[in-house]
Amino acid sequence: MSLLFDRFNEALEIENRRVVVFEKCKTGFLCFNSATTGSLARGRIGEQQFASMGNEIDRNPEIDESFSLVTLLHHHPIPVQIPDWYKIRWYEKLFGKNLEKTECLIDSELFLNWIKSRRVIAALHGHKHIPRLDTHQGIAIVGCGSSVGKVTTQIEDQTYISLNLITIDNEEGKILCRLRAETIPGAGLDAGLRKEIVQNKNMKDRWT
Repeated sequence: MSLLFDRFNEALEIENRRVVVFEKCKTGFLCFNSATTGSLARGRIGEQQFASMGNEIDRNPEIDESFSLVTLLHHHPIPVQIPDWYKIRWYEKLFGKNLEKTECLIDSELFLNWIKSRRVIAALHGHKHIPRLDTHQGIAIVGCGSSVGKVTTQIEDQTYISLNLITIDNEEGKILCRLRAETIPGAGLDAGLRKEIVQNKNMKDRWT
């Protein structure tokens, strides 16, 4: 019990910042909490968070146009496509497409418009436990899977432990997103999906 109490105290001391800046890398992370409100498994960021985040960016003298901005949130801002290897659970079959309405980010449209106006290059999210590399209006949308094999697959005894590797090259104006996954326990990570986004001065992006 004492050990658990000590760990709880450590968690309370974790620094909680909306904006995390890495000056040397010219990269800033914008941390949204989408789990404060909403109903069922849905999330919401809310206008107050958007306004507060914008004010904090504007007040931060370190952040200029040379920085790459990345947002972090829990809920997915655009629907997650179900991959072929994923085993659909009984309640997902029961509710079908209606299930998405109970899990979505309620103010996703506002979020997408906000990150576009703030020149954000990528949005990282969780929630679904399904890894994904996607894009929306030139912005990388990266969803994390499960690092402990929580995701069920179509094949018995097969797992899907995954992680995402994201490389930002400010000098070249590129962001490279790679998905690596282990499908056989202990067999190691294999190269999975790979997408690269190239930004030019006109902010017209292309994916390969």
